[in-house]
Amino acid sequence: MALELTDHHALALTLYGESRSGPIEGRVSVASVIRNRLKTGRWGDTYRSVCLAPWQFSCWKPQGGKENYETVQNIGKKLVDGETPDDQALRECLWIAHGMIGEWIQDNVRKATHYHAKSMNPKPYWARDREPIAECCGHLFYVGIR
Repeated sequence: MALELTDHHALALTLYGESRSGPIEGRVSVASVIRNRLKTGRWGDTYRSVCLAPWQFSCWKPQGGKENYETVQNIGKKLVDGETPDDQALRECLWIAHGMIGEWIQDNVRKATHYHAKSMNPKPYWARDREPIAECCGHLFYVGIR
């Protein structure tokens, strides 16, 4: 199914899988990270390739949470088949994806390319000696991670 996704659907599904339970500002933050990654070229040259890059977004791997992974897969299949499930958070994610791809929504995380939940203890290895440049909706955002 992932191979058949458009950039718009891959971005929206990633936002849905990573941040659907939080406020819309949090989904914009995740979308900003994805667009910032796209601009670097390090994770791919399309939104789809950035979203599906190996081990980057937990919603695309069962090890990141089987129930969430299956939910994203099931909704993705419906989108590929031309259906749009009646889910308010998904509709917001589709709207944000459209705005990010069109560059109508501005970056709200200061060009960050990485983030993690503020509650993570311990922090991910890549964040241990770094100071976040932004905080939004319970997440910390970083630049300069290699």
